[in-house]
Amino acid sequence: MHLPLFVFWGFSAFAEPIDPFTIPDEAQRFRQERQVVTVAARYAQTIEEAPSIVRVITADDILQQGFRTLSDVLRTIPGVYVASSKESRQLGWFRGSISSDNNKILLLVNGIPWYDGVYTHAWLDEYIPLFHVEQIEIIKGPGSAIYGTNAFAGVINVVTSERSASQGSRFHLSAGGHARREVGAHFNELVTENLRIGGYARYMESDGEGLDVTPKGEPNIIASNPKRAINGGVSLQWNGFDLRYDFVDFRHTYYVNPQYDPWQVLLESSDEFAFLYHNNFFSLQYNRDFGAVNIKPYLFAQSYENDSAYAFFQEPEAEFVTGTQDSRSMGIASVRRVVNDNPLFLRTIVDAPKYTLHYAAGIEGSVKPSFDHHTVFGIGVDSTEVIQIEDLVYKNGSASPEDPSNFSAPAGSQITDIFSFVQHTWTATWWLELNAGVRVDMYNDSPPFFSPRLGFLMVPFSDTSVKLLYGRAFRAPNAREWLVDLTPDENGETPYTNGNPDLIPESIDTIEAEATTAINGTLKFRSSMFYSLIQNEINKFVDFEPDPNLGLYYYSNVGSSTIFGGEAELEWKPSNFLGVINYSFVNSINEDTGFQTYEFPPHMAHLRLGWHLGRSVWLTFRTDAFGPRPRAQWTASSTGLPDGDPFALCHLTASALKLRNNLRVSASILNIFDQQHQYLVYQDDATEVRNGSPRYPNDMSGEGRTIYISATSDF
Repeated sequence: MHLPLFVFWGFSAFAEPIDPFTIPDEAQRFRQERQVVTVAARYAQTIEEAPSIVRVITADDILQQGFRTLSDVLRTIPGVYVASSKESRQLGWFRGSISSDNNKILLLVNGIPWYDGVYTHAWLDEYIPLFHVEQIEIIKGPGSAIYGTNAFAGVINVVTSERSASQGSRFHLSAGGHARREVGAHFNELVTENLRIGGYARYMESDGEGLDVTPKGEPNIIASNPKRAINGGVSLQWNGFDLRYDFVDFRHTYYVNPQYDPWQVLLESSDEFAFLYHNNFFSLQYNRDFGAVNIKPYLFAQSYENDSAYAFFQEPEAEFVTGTQDSRSMGIASVRRVVNDNPLFLRTIVDAPKYTLHYAAGIEGSVKPSFDHHTVFGIGVDSTEVIQIEDLVYKNGSASPEDPSNFSAPAGSQITDIFSFVQHTWTATWWLELNAGVRVDMYNDSPPFFSPRLGFLMVPFSDTSVKLLYGRAFRAPNAREWLVDLTPDENGETPYTNGNPDLIPESIDTIEAEATTAINGTLKFRSSMFYSLIQNEINKFVDFEPDPNLGLYYYSNVGSSTIFGGEAELEWKPSNFLGVINYSFVNSINEDTGFQTYEFPPHMAHLRLGWHLGRSVWLTFRTDAFGPRPRAQWTASSTGLPDGDPFALCHLTASALKLRNNLRVSASILNIFDQQHQYLVYQDDATEVRNGSPRYPNDMSGEGRTIYISATSDF
């Protein structure tokens, strides 16, 4: 007798859209076995049911593999490559779709979008703590039919422990190489039958491993990469209301600052010259059931005070001679150098405030009139408002910035999206389920954008499932690309790339298939293939005939790409052992040039071996391997820089999931063979020539061998 879909229905057939982490504790074992997610369809489903290709990382996975950040997690996911920027940001590139900001993936925290209001960048580094994470749900592929903009190539949903039905408190300590230290605490208490209160706090600081030599070839004597994060939040759930507040105070320095003299060393002080993020997140939801109908009105408001300060020196042609120097006559804002006893103010300081508000309100709902039909829907408005986006330039000791600013967006300008979506799931037979939906987004004065979705789920046997999926996703222009307004000079020159109010969203259409089968309960094989077409890509554009309003350099919809790829994974899980090996291939081609996508490696492989040594103790060995990364085609006519070398990183972690007094500990050696590897300078820099030579001849060194130790106690 065939019971495939009925096995999956057993949990969710008559359930309303719920949070899988607030259902009764007796379902915990089922959640672990079936891996329930909410990210694919906005209601609880098993991975087998989800109309997307979904990956789940649990709290145990985080401990057993020594993950410190979201970027550590993503490096283990097939088809995902993590790059690094010269601003010391981690960039997650899914399936060959790249960006200088993380705005082609959507980051959710407990289902709420977290991205800044200028670049719509999603943070993957120490910005988000992992010690209180219940699980991380990752979609590879389009998600705009449910989530709208930025759900372009992937979606990441971080589910925290404050959403869990379990009660108690947690205390966390961790330390590691490069003076990394972290302390955190979390609590989740059921005060009354209808009232639950939770909260967390965390402090993290790290000196970081910096560069010995910058991409320009300049020495970096200190070779540090300091970061600091302070996080906190509270949540309250009462009679269907869910109120939550989070804050993040995070800072890091520019990664590529040269440090060849004492004055340059000042520029890598995270107390003075740094990126500074002071961000607040508020959300309120109300969940109400009416039998077969569920309604959830919601609103959220977020403020992003993302400031940065940097400085640079204009070196004189003459060398230093003996003389008096006064380096602090105006605090950090004034440095004097003496050449032949004549003071020369040779520095420029830039304060770059970027303050925005992001708020949204809407209603989501679900209708499940019968066993075989389930509809979800929503309507709402989402808006980002510019408070201040500006570069304030102070030259030669001036106490006032240059006026007008050479980089700004009009204060009070907004990007507003009015949207609606609907999705229906029909269980046609015992072996076939159909899913279809569409979302409509209308930005400012732009025409409506449609994001359709179609899926077929086939379960011919209880241990085999097949998914055939189609989806369209988009990324709307952000405030940097849409609203920054620079006035060209008489030659059409602007100091930076100009914004363009005529931009339209870039889009991606994807067809994908996945098959999963299990053998004898210990062996599982999964394979997938996909094809994507990207159109109207938003990128920097050089116009040989200057536009009268935009000048020579501005953002435009200039290109298209085709991407084909696939994955294969084998998991073996006998008693006391876990083995997982996978390989992914991604061939991403820029249609305008015929070149492979810059830096994204076409070939990647991952290996995980875990030994259960007894009780709750595990020893885990992991290897992440990346093939050659394309670059030579892009630089052949300019700098001649070669492709990036292949590299493989090996890691070893010993962990105990539950010792006496609910203690969880983990000790890792990361990059145990101290493999030297580099992240390529971004494409714009790689092709830049100065005086007949590459301006950025060097790449950015990756992290060498380091250790990481963590301990968490539940009580």
